[in-house]
Amino acid sequence: MEQRDNIIINITNMEEQLRHIQQASSVAIQSASSMEELEQVQKKYLGKGGELQSILKGLKDLSPEDKQTIGKYANEVREQVTHIYEKQKSTLHARAIEEQLVTDIIDITLPGRSQISGSAGSRSPFAVFSEECAAVFKKMGFGAWDGQHIVSDYQNFEALNFPENHPARAMQDTFYLEDKLLLRTHTSSLQNEILQTGAFPIRAIVPGKCFRNEATDARHEAIFMQLEGMVVDEGITVEHLIGTLETFLKEIFKRDIKTRIRPGYFPFVEPGLELETECLICGGAGGSCRLCKGLGWIEVMPCGMIHPSVLEMAGVDSKKYSGFAFGFGVSRLAQLKYNIEDCRLMFSAHPKYLEQF
Repeated sequence: MEQRDNIIINITNMEEQLRHIQQASSVAIQSASSMEELEQVQKKYLGKGGELQSILKGLKDLSPEDKQTIGKYANEVREQVTHIYEKQKSTLHARAIEEQLVTDIIDITLPGRSQISGSAGSRSPFAVFSEECAAVFKKMGFGAWDGQHIVSDYQNFEALNFPENHPARAMQDTFYLEDKLLLRTHTSSLQNEILQTGAFPIRAIVPGKCFRNEATDARHEAIFMQLEGMVVDEGITVEHLIGTLETFLKEIFKRDIKTRIRPGYFPFVEPGLELETECLICGGAGGSCRLCKGLGWIEVMPCGMIHPSVLEMAGVDSKKYSGFAFGFGVSRLAQLKYNIEDCRLMFSAHPKYLEQF
């Protein structure tokens, strides 16, 4: 009889404690004035190791019937307290937003204010040098063309003598899209369109962004600026090509530049050539220079005579007309001009870097 009395007392105590939790937690939750205070109340009553959890630990000493009774009551208390908690949480959250809207109000009619202390730097040498290169070629009679970043496989490869499955395609790590579209790997993708105009003599440059899946290093970036150039007319020879490029380099660097020509393979030119300059970072010394990789020379312009097949695919009579083409990474030449060892710096927007130029 005494054991039964103890059980009844235990049940009574549990019910009283649950009623206390229900009332006290409701008052405390509704009185909370901040999210931090609200979370502390929730933790005290409903959290792991909280008051409700402590009461439930005593269920093991009750009979199955009493466990069901107390367990049901405890769940009702938990649900009611949780409902009040969520309601107060929403209220406090809405209040915080309203307060922030008042304190953080922005008057869009005010003049702009720089977020950078001191000088804001200047334009990127990348952009400045691109315009300088275009200006030099325009003085030489070249017209500037602009093309799309997304082009067809035909424009980027097939029209330039890269048939499907040609091994030379692997040299240009390409970002392919759907429906035989891709991000252009070179501005040469506009050659076919320019040739089809038939507006001879053709003297054109195509500056613009190109994209390749490159492993970035001091000389390579996945996004880079390239400038394509081409001349097509009757009687165009390699001498015209070399003379044009050497004149351009002398103009852009404001001095004579030591160059050399080496054979190179590019499907859209025949013969294919590589114009190299003495490394202006190390003065041709090589050694530990990161830019020329110790060679003392650096390739700056793949070039050559436009392949007859490329002319014919554009409807140009290759027996009557000939031409040359060249292309170079603008960042590569900008590195040489401004003595920048790492091309990745040219994408920096940091004022301390930009203000040097």
